[in-house]
Amino acid sequence: MKKYIKNPIPIEAIQFLDDSNQLALISDFVGVTIKIDYKITPPVLTIGLANRKELANLGDWIMKGVKGEIYVCPKDVFELSYTESTI
Repeated sequence: MKKYIKNPIPIEAIQFLDDSNQLALISDFVGVTIKIDYKITPPVLTIGLANRKELANLGDWIMKGVKGEIYVCPKDVFELSYTESTI
């Protein structure tokens, strides 16, 4: 079986933290209304996109892909897969 390495393409990302300033930044970043469900502990963030909903758990990263698509990456996977860019 062949192995493949992901191309090094810079992405934009912001972490879901339960902080009013961070939540405002997330809302601006995704460009749509976000909702926080505080009935669940820890809270869950819902991003209502045109064709689907993305759910983020506390600490997860909200990412903007190469074509501007928004998706959520679990914290542990993000930390294994991405390093902050210096460019």
